Amino acid sequence: MEAAAQRLAEAITQALTLRGAACVALSGGATPAPAYRMLAARHLDWRRVSFAMVDERFVPVEHEASNERMLHAALKPALDQGAALIPMYAPATTHEAAAAHADTIYAPLEIDIALMGMGLDAHTASWFPGLSDHVLDPANPRSVMAVTAPGAAGAAERLTLTFAKLA
Repeated sequence: MEAAAQRLAEAITQALTLRGAACVALSGGATPAPAYRMLAARHLDWRRVSFAMVDERFVPVEHEASNERMLHAALKPALDQGAALIPMYAPATTHEAAAAHADTIYAPLEIDIALMGMGLDAHTASWFPGLSDHVLDPANPRSVMAVTAPGAAGAAERLTLTFAKLA
């Protein structure tokens, strides 16, 4: 985990040098949380760093399955020093409506770094086996889309960055 935190810190420093800002897209789940805590304890110019989300379950931030909740806890020292955490979830009647809202927020973001994990069921982001090809289409103009992942841990309805946004 220390090596992952070190590599993320180096990549953030490089983005800050090249662009004057850094936008880091982070995966959720329990596995990366220790690396995020180690990263947040480092001395960086957090005021110029934004954390975006690779994906999110369609649950309120207070829910135990919320990736945003985990990120708030793990990144607290960095957030307290001015880093921004860009939410993906928004209260809405459907996960499609929440994704449309998130798309307007995420579309202008220039993502410098994306940390991707892989679940036991072979998913990354919320790209599950059998997913609609539209989410993975490199020509897709959307940044965030709603997906349904039956049998997925936490919640079947999710929001995810598209391949085009991460490419």
